[in-house]
Amino acid sequence: MLDLWVQHGLRDLPTAIHPSPDPATEQRVTLTTSKHQELFTFLRPTYRGDPVPDRDAEVVNKEFPGYPFYRAEPLHGYKRLPELRPSVLYVFGEESDMSGPEARRIKMEKTGTGVGGSGGAPKGRVREVVLDCGHLVAMERVPQCADAIAGFLEAELELWRREQKEFAEKRARVGARDLVMVDEQWKREIKPKM
Repeated sequence: MLDLWVQHGLRDLPTAIHPSPDPATEQRVTLTTSKHQELFTFLRPTYRGDPVPDRDAEVVNKEFPGYPFYRAEPLHGYKRLPELRPSVLYVFGEESDMSGPEARRIKMEKTGTGVGGSGGAPKGRVREVVLDCGHLVAMERVPQCADAIAGFLEAELELWRREQKEFAEKRARVGARDLVMVDEQWKREIKPKM
């Protein structure tokens, strides 16, 4: 993987961002995709007057007045964390500017706790691991990150097996005909106008 990253993730200088003083005598490289371009895939500034290719800035500014970026997805994703149904393992970098203690606490409290959600951390469906590194956890702490994910997946597979077994046992106690029909209680609860 490292060989592929070196082959495709780096390019020779000079570039517009990193001009090299003498390319003939100095062999230097930089990232193929600059950090600036990577960040623009998540958030584009509106404060510079750059053209906005869609309605995102208008919609975001209406819902979040004064927010200086467009790309509504991060904000809407964050707002919908309570509805998240699958289990979640957050692998945070302790030194990340994006994942300070307060931000981690809020994500842990919100994720999966709303209508349609998994039940969140109180039900054991949202967990966190904080590793001694910055924001690029998967690149900075590869073995520790992999170990955390493997342990999470092992526990999730065990939970899935247990839930599948309980589901099969419950279905086995109900007749095949009853599984495909609305029962009398359903009719009473819904109170149809028939």
